Amino acid sequence: MVNSRNPFRHPSYRRWFGATTFLTVSSSTTLAVSLAVIDATGNVAVAGVVAGCLTALELVAGIVGGGLGDLRSRRRLLHRAVLVLCAADVALAALLVAVTLAGVGPSWGFAVVLVALTAVAASASGVSDPALDGSLKTLITPTEYPRAVGAAHARSATLSIVGSPTSGALYGVLPALPFVLRCVCDAGFLLCLRAITVDLGPPPVPGADARKRMLPRQIITGYRESLRHLAGEAALLRVLISAPLVNLMVFTATTWAVFSLRADGMPAFQIGLVMAGFAVGGIVGSAIAPVITDHVPAGWTAILGLGFMVVAFGSFFALPHTPVPMFLMAVVCMVPSPALNGGLFGYVFARTEPGMQGRVLATFGLVGGLASVVAPVLSGAAVSAGLSTALGSSVCLVGLLGVLLLATSRAVRTMRLEGNP
Repeated sequence: MVNSRNPFRHPSYRRWFGATTFLTVSSSTTLAVSLAVIDATGNVAVAGVVAGCLTALELVAGIVGGGLGDLRSRRRLLHRAVLVLCAADVALAALLVAVTLAGVGPSWGFAVVLVALTAVAASASGVSDPALDGSLKTLITPTEYPRAVGAAHARSATLSIVGSPTSGALYGVLPALPFVLRCVCDAGFLLCLRAITVDLGPPPVPGADARKRMLPRQIITGYRESLRHLAGEAALLRVLISAPLVNLMVFTATTWAVFSLRADGMPAFQIGLVMAGFAVGGIVGSAIAPVITDHVPAGWTAILGLGFMVVAFGSFFALPHTPVPMFLMAVVCMVPSPALNGGLFGYVFARTEPGMQGRVLATFGLVGGLASVVAPVLSGAAVSAGLSTALGSSVCLVGLLGVLLLATSRAVRTMRLEGNP
């Protein structure tokens, strides 16, 4: 008998998981984008600034996508956004082929065109993400959501382990090859999307009201509505406030590891080994997440899991810079992540109406994602100034503050998914 909490019992979800796997493969090749920007500019510092700007652009695009995804057909929005993404990847591949054949070195002309195309790709990806998240409401139930999160986390972690080496190897053979792979994956998603016959939402509204809501200015009104919803849910508001505090700890630790170990002269392969530990931890955590989310209330899963992560990341910062201990601690750091994300966002998923999913999840994505913009700057500055110990202590204290914000809220402590004890 198929478990009633298993989202894969739905044929439409199985097709959806297969379709989104193509996009996950595509996103696992981001190392190629970084290498291309470095080669185009000839300056690592400039490449770092570009990477931060692209991340910020994707977050802003996510807000637009969240609003549009709750007003327009998500299927049509996904089709158009991924079509633009595919076109940008085709153009990037063609640009790199032309540059390779011409033997062009770093130049501002090459860099400007490359960055412009990657900005288009980042914007299209940002617009599509909230529509992808919002579509789940029509495919699975809230009780199935934690397992869906665990499966997606395991998939992303697995592909992140193999994605960087693969994209790096392909780029070494011919810089255009990773972007050709991205084009194939984009096209694969579009073909799979056609096979999904379930309506992806949002729910239909009466004709006159629909025409009014389709106006672009209604996106702003829509976000006011979603913010009122979040403000009226005490538990969701606490989660929204604590998310960037905890994420700052996590993202700073991962970027600090790369900068610090590289500054110490550790070989790239060994740095890759340490970073793979975070992905392995995600895979291990995904395997045990269903047991946790089935038996532990969502609120306590988040509080205890995040408390554990604060201690683990504090230990990670304090370890000597040797690859094996750091790899093992990186694994430990990320084990709770799939369960607590499944519990927290399963609750968000359950408490949010289908027509508001895109905006609410885009809001969480923007607020939580701000840490990914700030973390590299903090990590680079701390490593350069020899302040790694101060950095680790500070971000772990910030993470602890995020945990305390959750633990001191009765609404969070009593959060539970349907079917939890």
